Amino acid sequence: MSKFVTKWTIIITVALSVAGGSITATAQSRQMPRPQHSEKQQTKAQDNKKLIPYGKVARKVAKRFGGRVVGQGVSEVGGAVVYELRVLKKDGRVIFVTVNARTGKILRTRGE
Repeated sequence: MSKFVTKWTIIITVALSVAGGSITATAQSRQMPRPQHSEKQQTKAQDNKKLIPYGKVARKVAKRFGGRVVGQGVSEVGGAVVYELRVLKKDGRVIFVTVNARTGKILRTRGE
């Protein structure tokens, strides 16, 4: 091989290895940091796993009030997670039922 080809081979090899290193460093520096969750958020996530399934609560409420659930929501009241259900009774009236999502206890009814 001539000195010219050998010289350019070395220059290209060095350039590619330097560029490859900077590309790797750039890709690593652009990685998104993993979200850090506070202790309160972690506790809340663990507590949510202890909720009674919505379907089970809806069946219980529909049976108890003699109707069918036509609307629902989930909210937090006084630090407790609650299911808010709208029940259409057989006589055509609509009642609103609030149920503790952890215990299944009916907390409040309106329109009964």
